[in-house]
Amino acid sequence: IFIYIFVIVKVSIKNIKRVTVWRVVWDDEIQTVFFLTMVTIFSEITEVENPFYKEINEVLLSFKDGSNRHKIDAIRNENKKEKQSYLKSKLSSVCFSGEFSRRAAKNIIKHSGFACLDFDDLPSFDDAVCLRDSLQDNEYIYSAFISPSGNGVKALVKIPPEIENHKKYYEAICETFDSYLDAKTKDVSRVCFESYDPDLFINENSKVWALKKEYTEVAQKSNYPKHFQITDTSKKVDVIIKWFNKKFTLNAGERNNNLFKLACGLNRAGLH
Repeated sequence: IFIYIFVIVKVSIKNIKRVTVWRVVWDDEIQTVFFLTMVTIFSEITEVENPFYKEINEVLLSFKDGSNRHKIDAIRNENKKEKQSYLKSKLSSVCFSGEFSRRAAKNIIKHSGFACLDFDDLPSFDDAVCLRDSLQDNEYIYSAFISPSGNGVKALVKIPPEIENHKKYYEAICETFDSYLDAKTKDVSRVCFESYDPDLFINENSKVWALKKEYTEVAQKSNYPKHFQITDTSKKVDVIIKWFNKKFTLNAGERNNNLFKLACGLNRAGLH
């Protein structure tokens, strides 16, 4: 006998109600908890306050069912770019990467474990369709759909829910694609417009992307003399002047630039 318990807890955060939902499935000896992944929605792109929260698949399926088709069709059928931009600004926007109390990276409450990729400026709607369909074969793509403009594709990838490493995972993912992927959309609070795509897909069995892009500090090679081990100030000056006279002149047209190099050499020696 299975007993299904559905629990909804409302927590007030700065006068904004956040909803966390979980489901408990209980069989005599086995108890399993399924946490639903919540994402943040704002009523339109200019709204940065007053977020509300929905389960990620509920949001994706709303893009698929056509409930907002009239709004998206109006955008795709509009030829004037300014008018199209205005219509898009009235669409709701989604932060797929987590729950936010305000639309800013510093206001993230909880990471969703998703990164939203933005493939933009494709040549045509047909090209966007081809890209979306090809992404279905990628084992890391959880979902993909056509953007509201019709010339782009949004794709979701599962990543570890580490707020501090979100950009590193995003940048590593970007390096696996050749073109059209906007690598600048790596901010964890980046929003995505609502859209309509009856062929949107969801792959519950997609893999979690676990590679991060790491950075190594590389010491800048200097062309200035190695005089830093000298402690006597007058000797430091002598060494730098000899180095300067050997490499540079004070001829007209070069004087100011070369004197700047001399000043840099003195500065690096600690002679301010």
